[in-house]
Amino acid sequence: MNRTRKLVALMLAVLLLLATLPAAGLADSYKVQPLKLNQWYSLRDYSSSMTIYKLKVTGDTIVNINWKNIKTNSNFAYLSINRDKSCDDTIASSGIYDTSSGTLGFVLYSGTYYIYMYDNKESGKVKFSTKKAATVNKPNYCMGKAITVKAGKKVEIAQTKRDNYHRWYRIKLPNTQTITFSGLRQYNFTLYDRNLNEISCSNRGDVCVTEGLQPKGTYYLEVDRASLYELAQKGEYTAFSWK
Repeated sequence: MNRTRKLVALMLAVLLLLATLPAAGLADSYKVQPLKLNQWYSLRDYSSSMTIYKLKVTGDTIVNINWKNIKTNSNFAYLSINRDKSCDDTIASSGIYDTSSGTLGFVLYSGTYYIYMYDNKESGKVKFSTKKAATVNKPNYCMGKAITVKAGKKVEIAQTKRDNYHRWYRIKLPNTQTITFSGLRQYNFTLYDRNLNEISCSNRGDVCVTEGLQPKGTYYLEVDRASLYELAQKGEYTAFSWK
């Protein structure tokens, strides 16, 4: 009887151990390699033995991600930035299957990160580049220091715990027209005329457009700062333009 009880107890212990193996085994099976910047990586389908890429940054850093050759029909491509190599502690992620090519950006604080990415059609390619947030941030924290932005020019903003403030821009409209903003769809902003009267804008797909024609003249765009909650784990990045 004692022998039977010991065998049962041993079998239960083995089963309990096996039950914990899949999660640990999946993380241990990942191959980790240093990420090479400005190099195209061919995406592979998801697997338990996929490669995870390691990226170390110092100081507030913008990470720009470009992708191309994604098959958008019935496809799923995905990437995430994580604090651990098992990719359980995710701080940023995005599906990249809506458009065949595109770009997105994140602001990361000092530390080591692990990048997990795949494409179930195995057609996509991804490339990473970095630059310091300080290279794009300007002291345009009030209307008196507004930066003039020409039509079609891309403007980058990197809100971080160290540099988090309202940004002001000046727009000089040469003719009567509507003003269309790209890249501000998910951000709080206000457009003013030269007398600081607020001008209403509405969302139209991925862009924001003034409600009605605006006369020739000078306008001011104020982009709100981020909340401290939003900046706890990483910075906030956007790139916008107008036409």
